[in-house]
Amino acid sequence: MNWQARYTKTFYKELAKIPEKVRQQIEEFAFSDATKDNPFAAGKVEKLKGYDDFYKVRFGSYRLG
Repeated sequence: MNWQARYTKTFYKELAKIPEKVRQQIEEFAFSDATKDNPFAAGKVEKLKGYDDFYKVRFGSYRLG
């Protein structure tokens, strides 16, 4: 599967507001080399309903889309 992650300015601003423990988990997932090769290997990725090529990942009460 060919995929591409995009990090917007808003993503970085919102990431800075998240509590540190959860933020570290998100940063590890979003920026690790293993995730860039195959983000689905972590087992956390779910397909967004109503979209063909968009996915989400849950970190506690936070969602990364």
